[in-house]
Amino acid sequence: MPILNDIMDHQVLGPVFRQGMEEGRKEGEQKGEQKTRERLLRRAIEKRFGTISAKVQARLAELSPEEWEVLFDRALVASSLEELFPS
Repeated sequence: MPILNDIMDHQVLGPVFRQGMEEGRKEGEQKGEQKTRERLLRRAIEKRFGTISAKVQARLAELSPEEWEVLFDRALVASSLEELFPS
């Protein structure tokens, strides 16, 4: 029997390993969703305003997940990059 199966069946270690695997799966899903949101927002900005400059890319890289959501809403109505990224 493979070692992983032995550990998973262990009374003490099994639950800890299963919990760790579940947490890792959830974290991976969240990171994947975040990357998808970022990719779609970048694509929307490029479609509306053209190529994204290095300055805008740097600003995007600094955003938190909450800021990405706010920026996405703003991207739907902004008429320029300056309006999208007010100083």
